[in-house]
Amino acid sequence: MNYRIGDIVLIVDKKPVNCIAGWCGEMGQYLAQVATITSLHDSGPYYRIDLDDGEYWWSEDCFDGALVDLPDLEVEESVDIFSLFR
Repeated sequence: MNYRIGDIVLIVDKKPVNCIAGWCGEMGQYLAQVATITSLHDSGPYYRIDLDDGEYWWSEDCFDGALVDLPDLEVEESVDIFSLFR
């Protein structure tokens, strides 16, 4: 399994040719969207995601890869970065 619970993934932008988890038409509404892995199947590389409230099993070929969840950062003050190297 390439993904873990909590990983943020990008769902592919078109239906996978050989979706090993089984594809149903309703899954199409989630194409090209970002989702979070919420659970894993015990016996295979199958995942549940938050977008569909865990209704469908998804396989790795349904994802375009994991995304890094970066925190929202706010600038509180300016810093002369070059002064750090003098």
